[in-house]
Amino acid sequence: MKETFRSRRQDSLVSKEEEDGSVSRLVLLGTVHHDPKGYRRIDRFLCAFRPDLILVELSPFGFLFRKRSGKNLRRSLLSNLRTAALRSKIEWKQALKHPRIAALHRQISLPFEYRAAGEYAVRFGVPLFLADHSRFSCRSIASWPEMLTVENLEILLSLPTAYPSSDSLYREAARRIREDVSLPSACRPTAACSIDRRRWKMRETFLAGKILDVLHDFQPASPLHICGWRHMMSRGDIPTVREILGIHLNRCILLDEADRT
Repeated sequence: MKETFRSRRQDSLVSKEEEDGSVSRLVLLGTVHHDPKGYRRIDRFLCAFRPDLILVELSPFGFLFRKRSGKNLRRSLLSNLRTAALRSKIEWKQALKHPRIAALHRQISLPFEYRAAGEYAVRFGVPLFLADHSRFSCRSIASWPEMLTVENLEILLSLPTAYPSSDSLYREAARRIREDVSLPSACRPTAACSIDRRRWKMRETFLAGKILDVLHDFQPASPLHICGWRHMMSRGDIPTVREILGIHLNRCILLDEADRT
């Protein structure tokens, strides 16, 4: 099916009937994409929440590319990292554990959000849908070969090992979601070029439309969308999935919070 930037229900993203139905029951589960505890946390959440339909922020292109090329990408990363570590005079094990190298490894692998949701979906016979646009994934993935070069890995190894922890990012996410989005944030660029803003706005619209189409077709009783926490913000200059679909704050859950309950 061709991916478009608008829902099939173009004139009104949320009709009155849908607003009172599946959309009003939709829960957004926000994640920090490099959360090292993410898989286990999502698995526990799913077993407790028991959704009957799951959407995951991952595009068809991003999924297929990782499935087909993931092994070669990881092989390239490890091979080039050995060379970069030798040049940088860093022990192999230390290089592997560098936070920026670990983040890069997670980036080229299937996201923990998909892996956990996929296993749950198979186990309980729950429909699972990919809900992101391939055009955006393609643009991002195009830079991966350059990221995996020996030269770039050397640069990453030279950077401080101090890296924002997932716990600190979840705390920042909680503040951004519940408080004034205009406040300064270490997690968000202070400015973005107009073309990036336009693409981000188009992406949010596409994501909301995809979610709405799936909910309309299946009418689930307990739908769940697993996504990066930025899609749960509000009151910014670009409408987010949460705002477009009118999801109430009490149906926006951060993964670390869910793990504590």
